[in-house]
Amino acid sequence: MKLKDKKIMASVAKKLFLFFFGIILIFLFEGVAAFFLPDSKLNIAESLSVICREDPLMFWSQRSCLKMKFYGEDVRTNNIGLRGKDFPIEKKHEVNRIICMGASSTFGWGVAEDQTYPFLLEKIFAKNKKSALTEVLNAGQIGFTTFQGKIFLKKHILNYSPDIITVSYILNDIDRCRFVRNEKKYDSELTPSAAWKIIFKNIAIKSRSYLMGKRFLSKVASKNEKFLTYVLRRQYENTKTRVSPQQYHDNLSEIAGICKAKNIKLIFLKMPVHLMRPKLTEGEEALMKNGVLLSDSFYNRACSFQARGEYSKAIADFQRARDYQVIECQRDGEFYQRIMSKAAREQGIVIIDIAKLFKAGNDMALLFNGPQDPIHPSGIGHEIIAKALYKSIKENNFISGNLNR
Repeated sequence: MKLKDKKIMASVAKKLFLFFFGIILIFLFEGVAAFFLPDSKLNIAESLSVICREDPLMFWSQRSCLKMKFYGEDVRTNNIGLRGKDFPIEKKHEVNRIICMGASSTFGWGVAEDQTYPFLLEKIFAKNKKSALTEVLNAGQIGFTTFQGKIFLKKHILNYSPDIITVSYILNDIDRCRFVRNEKKYDSELTPSAAWKIIFKNIAIKSRSYLMGKRFLSKVASKNEKFLTYVLRRQYENTKTRVSPQQYHDNLSEIAGICKAKNIKLIFLKMPVHLMRPKLTEGEEALMKNGVLLSDSFYNRACSFQARGEYSKAIADFQRARDYQVIECQRDGEFYQRIMSKAAREQGIVIIDIAKLFKAGNDMALLFNGPQDPIHPSGIGHEIIAKALYKSIKENNFISGNLNR
């Protein structure tokens, strides 16, 4: 063998050795990072980055075949990323299939799988020996709006030949923040990310090394008050409801139209918008009564502090501006609930007012996950939803077979 060939082979061997050595180091470092940052130590944003992946059509969706701790509960996802067991696409002729579409409240944020209303609904049917065979699929996707829901319906749900679909989107439609993309645009205005970006992000955001690095950079950045005011200001300026009132109405109507065309029974669930309103001073209450938006008021004051270089005051007011958007979200929630009622009347869709049921003589504190999570229904709340759904299905004769007890 010539000397030149030997040198080339040696060079190639060296490069291969360095490449594989680098791969081994990455895996070792990732293993160490996973040891020091297990599921139980992830914050909510980090847990969401592990559960969800970027999606070219729906912006994000839940990862398939997951097993992890999320908000104190064991969470598993099936082969299409939905919470619970795998469901065969082919439906047996004698089985009635119900698919519950919605967001985190349907998914069961903060409750065990067997406490979610889709699971409990199937359990009610199973206990009733006179009922037809019925299976219920939990199609709740964390963070989804009606816009994402209608795409998900066309892309996946229809393949499962549902007899009944329930729809319960609202909170994310009025939300002003996004898990993946926050560009001051409606969901319908967002364009798909480049394929290479999606692949890279889906690998990176699941990495514990990446999450630890992000924590470190955030900690460093938070110590720079000038930089932090820039970040908080940009976050506030990028906030915008994800779905407009007209789009919310149109999305629900489109979902209804799709279901009617496929002869699928549809039920709207008017879910409660239960947000913890910040405590206001007498002066702030007076401003509200005069029609002043407190979030904009604090934002404008924060901008003035920022311009004068009073960054600590600017930071406090930018944060208050974001906090006080809850008041506007609560107002929007009540408006969007009325829109759902209007769409249901127009389309002749059965609607269950879960918000009203929750208020009907119940202790609201028991129906949600407590002070740390006042938004999502507790196990007791899910039980109320499941029973209301069963009653509605029975009264409307939506399932073949005897449902009388």
